[in-house]
Amino acid sequence: MKKNEIKKTRTVGKYVFNEDEVKRLGKELAQFNRERTSAEEEKKSVTSDFKARIDGLNARINRLSNNISNGYEYKDMEVTLELDLEAKKRIFRRIDTNEIVKEEEMHPEDWQTEIEM
Repeated sequence: MKKNEIKKTRTVGKYVFNEDEVKRLGKELAQFNRERTSAEEEKKSVTSDFKARIDGLNARINRLSNNISNGYEYKDMEVTLELDLEAKKRIFRRIDTNEIVKEEEMHPEDWQTEIEM
């Protein structure tokens, strides 16, 4: 009868953890879980910051695009108000260019004369 031959080699097999190994692995798992949670919170914060920046830029881009497409924008400007009593119109003119900005019907209070004191 031939004797069995035995040699050293490697293979993958089931390994059952002992109590100390389970505790050590549990602590390691908890540490990685905390790190992941922290990273997710940091990502949310950064994402929120970038979203706010991008939203602000999009709003500016949209406003400028509309202004360019329209060829104008509405803005506060210094004007003179001329009351044309004959035409019954209020005429608003830019002070810097004398351009008529707006004309409208006179208001009832425009017909009231001011009394100087």
